[in-house]
Amino acid sequence: MDCDVDAAALLRLTRPSRRDEPPVPPPIPPRPVAAGAELDAQFMDLAEKVGDLRSASAGHELRFEVRVSVAEDAPAAVRAEIDRLLGEISEALKTG
Repeated sequence: MDCDVDAAALLRLTRPSRRDEPPVPPPIPPRPVAAGAELDAQFMDLAEKVGDLRSASAGHELRFEVRVSVAEDAPAAVRAEIDRLLGEISEALKTG
């Protein structure tokens, strides 16, 4: 295409549109680091480390998720006592 000086002054150049580029996905939020295990005697060890764990988390949310279970064939009196003791800690821990 030929273009004289007067026509060149009217020439408009634009950058190609970015519509053909795929959108940048949002960053993936960090996932919490979690650990889980079935504890018996080690539960007391965990309880002793709670203060250290809170200090180590240095202002970041530290959560404990606790599940307590007793054998299905435990007598009703045993289950009631376990519920009573758990209820002293938190109503959410009660089994019944």
